[in-house]
Amino acid sequence: MNGAFARSHPAVGFLYFAAVIAFSLVLNHPVFIALSLVSSLAYAVRLKGKSVLKTFFFALMPLAAFVTLINALVSHYGVTVLYTFPDGNNLTLESIVYGAVT
Repeated sequence: MNGAFARSHPAVGFLYFAAVIAFSLVLNHPVFIALSLVSSLAYAVRLKGKSVLKTFFFALMPLAAFVTLINALVSHYGVTVLYTFPDGNNLTLESIVYGAVT
């Protein structure tokens, strides 16, 4: 590993990644989540090369789509109703966005 954390103490790397996870949990805005995703992907490409992109698109993106779908089916809060299920629950645009952010 030839990144910036290779030359520093392991506690520095741990504190950095703990702070990133904590801020991602607290700051739930889609812009912050997208910034976190893009910067972590850029750092992974810098460390491992472009082979990381295949792993990202073929493994993580289907998993993220699955989590978004499950959350949209379970969470029924929102204003923009896209579909009403036979049991009376609504599929809303907000639940899909919240599932993608989560």
